[in-house]
Amino acid sequence: MFRHAAPRAARRAACALLALTACSAFVLSGDTSCAPAVTACTQEEIDAIPVASLANMHWLMQVTPSGYSDFAIVTRPPFPRRDPRDPMGPAPLHEMLSGEWAAAVRYDGMGPIWLERCFRYPEWKTNSNFTIVEPPQFPDDPDGDGLNEGWSRIQNDHLDIRVEYDMEIAPDGVAMGKDAINVEQFETSNPFVLFVTYELTNRTMAPLTGLALYQLSHIHPGNTETGIVDIGWDPMMYPSGDFQQFQYDITGFSYNSGLIDGFATGSTFHDHVGFSADIMPAAFGLGSYRGHRPGDPGLPATGGMKPVEGEHCDIENEALAGETALFQDEAAGSMRFDLGDLAPGATTSLRLMFSIQTRASGVPAESCLRVVDDTGPCPEIRIARGPCISPGPGAGPFDIVMGSLYDLQIVPGCDPAFDCVQLTSLVCLAQGHTSTDLTLAEDGHASDSLFYLVRRSARFTSWGQGQPATGQPPLERFFFTPSTAPGVDACDVIP
Repeated sequence: MFRHAAPRAARRAACALLALTACSAFVLSGDTSCAPAVTACTQEEIDAIPVASLANMHWLMQVTPSGYSDFAIVTRPPFPRRDPRDPMGPAPLHEMLSGEWAAAVRYDGMGPIWLERCFRYPEWKTNSNFTIVEPPQFPDDPDGDGLNEGWSRIQNDHLDIRVEYDMEIAPDGVAMGKDAINVEQFETSNPFVLFVTYELTNRTMAPLTGLALYQLSHIHPGNTETGIVDIGWDPMMYPSGDFQQFQYDITGFSYNSGLIDGFATGSTFHDHVGFSADIMPAAFGLGSYRGHRPGDPGLPATGGMKPVEGEHCDIENEALAGETALFQDEAAGSMRFDLGDLAPGATTSLRLMFSIQTRASGVPAESCLRVVDDTGPCPEIRIARGPCISPGPGAGPFDIVMGSLYDLQIVPGCDPAFDCVQLTSLVCLAQGHTSTDLTLAEDGHASDSLFYLVRRSARFTSWGQGQPATGQPPLERFFFTPSTAPGVDACDVIP
């Protein structure tokens, strides 16, 4: 959302460099214009909208009561490298969305009306007339897959909309179709997907005619916030992966260094973000969503920072143009689903699937993990940048497990005392590890992660999401967090 899209010549050059099969049918965005927002939401208005996180073992997404999101991040390694311009500074997040996941409805000749009142970054107030009935909540796991499901609810004078959220495990991934933009035809997602179901109920005493729902997805995979995203529409059904019936896909991808401005880090992230439907939309489109500061191309100098042209305008103008590919832009895609007339008190629903994939290549961020002192009740662990030089004292065997900094935030009831029975987002680096040294050849940094030293003990009955082997004693868990010092990430146990 930072940089204006590349000119047409540059887009065509990028298309040629990537040897894209769709170049002969190359389609530029036909974005329409729409009225700028009069204002942005105040901070008080934004703070009044509850936000909740739902997560799986690989990624996390925040949602509001309308199902809107402006934040989805990868929570497992590899993570983006530090900015070489600030080597000791904080490592960046691994953002995948960094834009709008938003829906709108049309009925009785009114609308489209956005479900979300306050768009973020760029901030602008929409035409929404919906109020919050129930905030997002994820209380339990009715299907027993280890991932909590939940819902939220909003309504206006005519419609009650319940948004249901269901993280599902897809062991073989799902096919993220992108035939129009890449010779690979499709990408296989990571093994978790999010299903979002909109249940719409007529609250009035008269039929609602011509009901339709729009879904917009504006993406910035690879932690980029520049106009380097390719996006395509693909209706093909691929004989690969799970949930194959969700064949109508809009998928975007980018290659990026892991920094928002694309500054070279020695690593490249090849990331994909997409959404899919199991029914053919009545219309679809691809376009832009550019800028975030006053005066940026496409943004007004004052008032709400709503881009004055783009895919969101195509929704508001009911002008989805059916583009099949768009290259090197701040890209967005949308679908429209016509749900027909809705009788008084009647309910209809629509289910969509959100998926991601990330792959990293480049120079490994090698680190040495060492147990410095394992003789007392609280072992000390140190992470040094670079390979291990010499062995350190310690007693084994033990397992070393790495997870993201978000682990404790997404485990209800988990506190610094580490008195929890379940962890999420863990990546096991060594099983039955018997040495005091362990080289981490992950494209990430020690300070991006939480580390766990696991030994056999009688203190706890479980560790992580697993149980001890039959006949084996329970596992004791020590929890460490990183603190940065010149050349070393030192991790000390929390008492």
